[in-house]
Amino acid sequence: MDGCLCTCRPHPSAPATVPICHGGKNYEDLLKEDKSEPIPFIGNNVDDFTPNALVIVSFPGAYGRAWNFLTKEAAKAESGLNSSCIFLPNSSAPGYGQHIRTGRDGQMCHCMHLYHGQKQYFGCAWFSLWQRKTLEAVKCGCNLLVVTKRDGTLGNSQQGEVRYLQQNAWPYSEMNILDFLMYFAATAPKDQKVLVSRKLQGSVNRCRRAKAETSNRVQSLKLEHQATKQGAQHRVCVDPWTLFWW
Repeated sequence: MDGCLCTCRPHPSAPATVPICHGGKNYEDLLKEDKSEPIPFIGNNVDDFTPNALVIVSFPGAYGRAWNFLTKEAAKAESGLNSSCIFLPNSSAPGYGQHIRTGRDGQMCHCMHLYHGQKQYFGCAWFSLWQRKTLEAVKCGCNLLVVTKRDGTLGNSQQGEVRYLQQNAWPYSEMNILDFLMYFAATAPKDQKVLVSRKLQGSVNRCRRAKAETSNRVQSLKLEHQATKQGAQHRVCVDPWTLFWW
């Protein structure tokens, strides 16, 4: 499953830190973890997902400032910032506090595998909606992107999301929040933006090759299974008396 990860690894020439200010924007403020900054977002409409489009399938909720800033920028520029991520910030959000029962007896919910069995007050209904939207992105042939924290780690809910991607062998690219900000922020330093764009494109290309290889293997297995099945049917249909007299 690890082969499904196409990471955007830091380039040796990449600066260790981003300029504190550029174009009048203080990026360091956006890069601070702040769980008090709510993110009201229930994913894009699946009609927005198109072949080869970049879709963010996992994002660390602790960076609410960066997310809200970038989504507002994208809305103003009418540019695509597509995502299947689900954020239910408070009790007024539909699905907040709700749990989706799973398992044969319906006695468990997604909290069992997402949070090590600890039932969360905000619920786990978000995961079912995230699954459906992410599946649509995969069906549309989108390029999946996982955004990590600045140190490359994942948030609690993210760990469950990424585990689900790996279980389904869906290739995805990965970049940290700093690179993510440099890539999507319109006023980010141009040299940083170019560098991150190259890294991401290389990662996306590797994921595409991985998807193609997986598709070829699946097709090969289907043909092999079909040939085996046809051979078995042929043997069953042969008249035993014909074999005897032959």
